[in-house]
Amino acid sequence: MYVPHEPQTRPLITRFVNLKAGQTLAVTGAGGAYGEYIVQLAKTEGLQVIADASDKDRELVLSLGADIVLPRKKIAKVFANVFQAGSMD
Repeated sequence: MYVPHEPQTRPLITRFVNLKAGQTLAVTGAGGAYGEYIVQLAKTEGLQVIADASDKDRELVLSLGADIVLPRKKIAKVFANVFQAGSMD
């Protein structure tokens, strides 16, 4: 697995999103170039990753370290249910 280590980019997740190891980051479009990058960066920071991807990209996104990969078309409904239940970190 290739994990980018650009010093200016890696801290973006923890500095601007303010997440700590063990917390959860949702990545939409995880099968795209930026999404793939963010999944890998999040995992190097010890974050749990919930991602969405098309069926054809599912295995790729899992191989990059995503903990859960949801079908792209269902992600909005899943997030709506989670936020209503108040179960986000």
